[in-house]
Amino acid sequence: MDENKNNEAQNNVNQKNETQSNEKDLKKETIETFKAAKEHIKNIDFKGEVKTGKDLFKKLWSDPVNAIKEISTDKENKLFKTSIILLVIWLILVIIGRIIYYAQNEYVDFEFLDAFKIFLEPILGVVAMVAAIYLINKKSKKSIMTTTTAVIIARVPLIISELISFLIYIGNNASYVTSPISKLLNIITIVLTYFVVKSSAEEEDNNKAFKLFVLVEAVYVLIYFVLRFLGIYIA
Repeated sequence: MDENKNNEAQNNVNQKNETQSNEKDLKKETIETFKAAKEHIKNIDFKGEVKTGKDLFKKLWSDPVNAIKEISTDKENKLFKTSIILLVIWLILVIIGRIIYYAQNEYVDFEFLDAFKIFLEPILGVVAMVAAIYLINKKSKKSIMTTTTAVIIARVPLIISELISFLIYIGNNASYVTSPISKLLNIITIVLTYFVVKSSAEEEDNNKAFKLFVLVEAVYVLIYFVLRFLGIYIA
């Protein structure tokens, strides 16, 4: 009886130590990823990145599953710089969209905090998903840089959706076209994210991969509701 209690206490201590270790690793890798992103932005070869971007889009169109698998398991993070550029493009589109919104609605006062929250949506969405994958995936952890690259590229359909959304400023009827397209692109992003989770965990069993994906999405939704309570939405 005493031995069982001792074993249970030891297991609790081990779990606590493991959790603390994971939190420290997550914090450390997050800081390193942000530093790497800053350095990559300073040394961007735009001509080369245009070619890399074209090749990426071709691969995502012709062979999306293997493309995501390669990105999710790439230890060299060859597409990290490309993913950061895609995120920057997304942020620029968000800013432009907000500027047009305020320009067309003269009775709406500009609110810096509101605009800043909207600007943060894509970034926080990526961070939340990366954190969820990192915390749930205990079988085969990848670096935060690798996971971040994969998550951003899986969100390419959302970037396209952001671009298409500009059509609503042409006319109200445009929403009849943009709305279903945006929903389709959102579904594609969810599917691509599933393969990010599956590949990151290196899980060949589809049933186990699906359960893992559900857990990741559950954590993501939890983060979503916490941020929503604070008045912040994530993409």
